Amino acid sequence: MSHKLHMQYTTTINSSSSKAETRKETQTTYAVYHYNQFKIKQGRNKVIVSCNVTSCNFQDFFSNMKMLTAILSLLIIESTSADYVQPSCAAKSRIFIATEGHVLNGHVISTHNVNLIPECHELCLQTPLCLSYNYEYKSTSSSQVCEINDATERMCPGSLARKQGFKYYEEKDPMYTGPCPPSADDAGRNFQLSFPAKSVKYYVRFDLQRRASPLTAFTLCLWLKVADQDPQDRNTAIFSYSIPNQFNEILSYDYTNVRLYIADENRITNTAPNNDGHWHHICANWENVAGSWDLYIDGAHLANGDNLKKGHVIDNNGIFILGQEQDNYGGGFQQYQSFLGQMSGVNMWNRVLTADEILHMSTNCSYGIGNYLRWSDFVTGLHGGVSMTSPMTCFP
Repeated sequence: MSHKLHMQYTTTINSSSSKAETRKETQTTYAVYHYNQFKIKQGRNKVIVSCNVTSCNFQDFFSNMKMLTAILSLLIIESTSADYVQPSCAAKSRIFIATEGHVLNGHVISTHNVNLIPECHELCLQTPLCLSYNYEYKSTSSSQVCEINDATERMCPGSLARKQGFKYYEEKDPMYTGPCPPSADDAGRNFQLSFPAKSVKYYVRFDLQRRASPLTAFTLCLWLKVADQDPQDRNTAIFSYSIPNQFNEILSYDYTNVRLYIADENRITNTAPNNDGHWHHICANWENVAGSWDLYIDGAHLANGDNLKKGHVIDNNGIFILGQEQDNYGGGFQQYQSFLGQMSGVNMWNRVLTADEILHMSTNCSYGIGNYLRWSDFVTGLHGGVSMTSPMTCFP
């Protein structure tokens, strides 16, 4: 038999006004949880489990890891203005504030059915692109809706809307405060970028700013159509990621024999030339347990190896650049390494994708949305003469 964890709490409704509208926010003190015959009392720094009958099986209670994780992950501290949700494992870094009766519209990247707010909170923490979430706390069904957002009200102030039965959760002190990303309701992926000349002024930039966790594995995929036919310019940079103390943290360049760099250590793949004037789909992946890596071009698995920076962790305070190699943090470009041509569909995942997933993406330029870095993230980072074309003309 399955059991549901019920919560008892007291709520005081306060009103606070803003220039745009009046919002109702709640002050909530979560004190007691009941799970069958067990009572769980939660304080600021501890959880006390007691039993109201004489024949309690504490071993069965603590073996229910899903339920126990839900309890321990929820730490709600008192506030004079709003709910604060703070997981005990990340108490110093991610505190979320709730705004009752509101949701963030147009930036939902995934929707889930959950039983408790801790499940929604944990889903956000486990989703690299999650910056806020909408939670349905009043529901007529046995589960609640949890919507993961890739933006916040501070980034997109016009996106907050009233919705009864929901609460909108946003970080109190957000680590990422970049520009508002394209709405998920728009055709925000249907474009390509053109690099019309080899110039250090032509590039696309996206600052990660610790908006996601460090990487122990990744898959990077993109479409490119190279216009540079000069064999002497083979060392053109495609994609680079630098951190303050390591400029080649991730680097992909040389479109005739694609090279993959991890923390300044590289592998040469000896693949066939890709500067033939056609669109090509390129995917590279890496993981740090064995240091294994793979390269795919147009869905075909062309190269692989291991012992590439085994045990290394890629930090999350870096800068992504398209079309240039970074010889210092966010700069140090050289003209002969500048990309000439078109790019589309640059996406990154925090895991190693399967060969079947990569093969599927190689059949259509619009397939695949990264959970760590998405093509739409680059929209606001165009520099120099880089131009955008929409809808895209990319096709395999």
